[in-house]
Amino acid sequence: MLRVLIIGGGGVLGSALQREMSELAAITLTQRRKPEARAYFDAESKDVGVALADFDSVIYLAGLTSMKACELDRAKSERINFRTPARLAELCRELEVHFTFVSSSAAVVYDGLLKSEAVLLNQNRVKGASTYGLHKYLAEREITQQSNAAVVRLSKVAGPRWPLVSDWIMTLRSGGIVETFHDHLMSPVTLDFAVTLLGRVALEEVSGVVSLSASDELFYTTAASALAKHVGCDSTRVIPRSTDTQVDPRLVLTRARLDTSRAQNLLQSTTPTTLEVLLGYL
Repeated sequence: MLRVLIIGGGGVLGSALQREMSELAAITLTQRRKPEARAYFDAESKDVGVALADFDSVIYLAGLTSMKACELDRAKSERINFRTPARLAELCRELEVHFTFVSSSAAVVYDGLLKSEAVLLNQNRVKGASTYGLHKYLAEREITQQSNAAVVRLSKVAGPRWPLVSDWIMTLRSGGIVETFHDHLMSPVTLDFAVTLLGRVALEEVSGVVSLSASDELFYTTAASALAKHVGCDSTRVIPRSTDTQVDPRLVLTRARLDTSRAQNLLQSTTPTTLEVLLGYL
């Protein structure tokens, strides 16, 4: 049986991935900053804390995922989202252990750029750029140089509870007003699709970049209006707002839909549309 280490496996995605792979692999989840545990890992420490050679595959789910937190502490974001996974990928290559790095659609804005160009893009405050996306992209560039490593780019993963959509539905059904961004895109995937893909990548030792998103992308306002119609509410109660006045404009996704061709081949299935994912919360 394949021995798989999931780093950062304590969250929704990690727990679901463990359940998905449990019949085909022996799973070990790390616990952060708990040396007494069977396996622990601190992404800010140079001490790996677990013997990577004991495993056939390592999946890196850890990360500083709050865009705001990454902007406030760029050094911490660099350590956790870039330096640590890149170092682990190199260690895994030396040990002939397969490595899977979970990245984000936020990295898309940097596609094709060299490291210095990507950093400059971020410094110039280009729309769509973010410290989070930059460090994910820099990690991707180094990890994909390893022959036994994969990068899995995920759009927003719609877990069992997505407060944004749940709040929309509750507000609309109670007769309230929903304010959403008319200039910010979404292309979410279900938790089931995400964990199935990650399991396939690890078990089949896939290399290179594999991306997963919905089969389309919608602006938040468009998505909320369509959802309103499906729950029998007046879509005019969905009010468009501009992200430029509410958040750092660099954090606005200029593209959310990803090239899912490799993912669909691995899954032998097409991904749902954005609206189909949202309707799953009804």
